[in-house]
Amino acid sequence: MGVRETSLLIDCIRSQLNKSRTRDDGIAKSTTVDWFRLVETARAHGVTPILYRGTSNHKGPKPPPETAEKLKAHALGTRLRNIAMAREAVRIAELLKRDGIAALVFKGPVLAQTVYGDVGMREFSDLDFLVHESEVEGVNEALRADGYRPRAMSLASAPTIIRRSCEDWFEKPGSPNAIDLHWRMTPRFFPFSPGVEAVRDRAIAIEFERGCVRTLSPSDTITFICVHAAKHGWVTLREVTDLAFALRKFGSEIDWDELFGAAKSLGAASMIALGLILARGLLGVDVRPFLRIAPRSSLEELASRIEKRILSGKVGRSFFDEWGVPLVAIDGNGRRFRYAAQRVISPTIDDWEFVPLPERLFPLYYMLRPARLTLSAPRSFRTPKQPWKRLRRTRE
Repeated sequence: MGVRETSLLIDCIRSQLNKSRTRDDGIAKSTTVDWFRLVETARAHGVTPILYRGTSNHKGPKPPPETAEKLKAHALGTRLRNIAMAREAVRIAELLKRDGIAALVFKGPVLAQTVYGDVGMREFSDLDFLVHESEVEGVNEALRADGYRPRAMSLASAPTIIRRSCEDWFEKPGSPNAIDLHWRMTPRFFPFSPGVEAVRDRAIAIEFERGCVRTLSPSDTITFICVHAAKHGWVTLREVTDLAFALRKFGSEIDWDELFGAAKSLGAASMIALGLILARGLLGVDVRPFLRIAPRSSLEELASRIEKRILSGKVGRSFFDEWGVPLVAIDGNGRRFRYAAQRVISPTIDDWEFVPLPERLFPLYYMLRPARLTLSAPRSFRTPKQPWKRLRRTRE
């Protein structure tokens, strides 16, 4: 990934974001473009469909025929895959509804449709559903009967896993589809945790790929984009692009005083402010109508550090991205301390698979997890030689 390619990619995203702007973006102005590196940069950041649309419309230099064909094939493949997964999301939502489970569909193809206005414009790896914790067993049974197989709920300590975790991963053998089932919106150690019932009450229904599904409200969509990205360190341009397009779509209809008030009560106001600062700094979004708090200096410094890292062309999670970004973005020293302490000791699916233990020995995981983190840290936080491959394997 290069500095110049990242800058050109950002210009391309800006031109798609601001439709009133002349399509005279950085690529159009350039006399020479390293197309191979530009395409690889877009792949690493998960925004290849946007690059394809941008290069198809501008009047500047065009990619070589071979590169143009690869871009077109990638965009078409993404669109066809997204449509198939969107239809699967509708089918699963209807399957669960027949069992009396009112699952919300979020992220993935729904976010692509509602925010970008085109299911083919956003890359994703799985389908995300949100249910109440009391419904998890029912969903597990319904998905198993449909051919899906869970990752964690197949383990011996499944009941405890449900109580102490927030999600499980389902795959169907012989199918490209995968489901990320959530019964909390973030892990228990993360301070932001709105009640599922409250999120359901605010949910909206949308017509979607030959069906109707319920998804997050506009305010919950923007909040979750910011919180989720802060939890993972704002590693790629896709998160910033998601937020920028969501602001363009929903910004004027949201009660921002109410949004920030609710976020403040959950310790997430600075996470939203951080996202707005990044959208302003990287993609030129005017966030003055939305920002309701004066960001603390440490948050401004964090945003500057993230922007410099992205603009430098570096892609891949560092230790600071994994731990430092969430710690600074969380509001309040008490919440930060609890987050760090609980994250170190709270077992996850990786820990349960690392050493499968029967339910009666579950407390041992609180000692095993710190040991596993220590052993895996050098490998986990190393920047990979081909980061886009690692990022494509990472769940949203």
